[in-house]
Amino acid sequence: KDGRIWAVRCPHASRWEPFITEWGVPVPSGVKPQDAAFTTIGQVAIQAVRRAELYDEEPVTVVGGGLIGMMIAAVAHAQGHPARLIHALSPSTYRQSNDQQNRVIEASGTAQGFSLALRLVARRGTLVIAGSHRRDYPFSPYDFHKKQAKMVGAWANGDSDQEKQSDEALFLRLVAAKKIFPMALANHRTVPWRKALPAYRAMLRHEGPKGALVIDWR
Repeated sequence: KDGRIWAVRCPHASRWEPFITEWGVPVPSGVKPQDAAFTTIGQVAIQAVRRAELYDEEPVTVVGGGLIGMMIAAVAHAQGHPARLIHALSPSTYRQSNDQQNRVIEASGTAQGFSLALRLVARRGTLVIAGSHRRDYPFSPYDFHKKQAKMVGAWANGDSDQEKQSDEALFLRLVAAKKIFPMALANHRTVPWRKALPAYRAMLRHEGPKGALVIDWR
């Protein structure tokens, strides 16, 4: 668009023509297209970290070692906040779950991750729910109530288009400043579109390197 590369978001699992909408932000000079492909994921992470209301160099614990969790940890670190990433489904995690922190971000979207995040948040701390939880879990409001803690939703789609664009632009500035390296989350590999289906199937079989799958549609 206008001779520049733009990063444009689109709905999940949809065929979409980018020229029919004004959504999107220009990609800064020096940012590779494959890194800019992570802009929507970056916007989700930027919003989650912002909702945590971190102070100065305050640390944060991120529960969930998937793509969203790794990006949230990367964004927090890029903004000067030490980030501890915990894999929600790892059995060893629960043996180390007594180290509470004032700021916890749940990014796994799982019952195990939600339960662990509730346990990790400190008294009068803040728990940000960034994972997409779409089922009911056993939950004791009284236990959370006794902590006098705060639970905050971080559903990125709830933001206005202007807020999303602002977060997207901030993410791309962090990438341009070499503070975030998105392709590291994809093991620095790009898959030609003709090989996308076998690559997806390999991921489902847990074969090959883990991480994101970046598709080159050219």
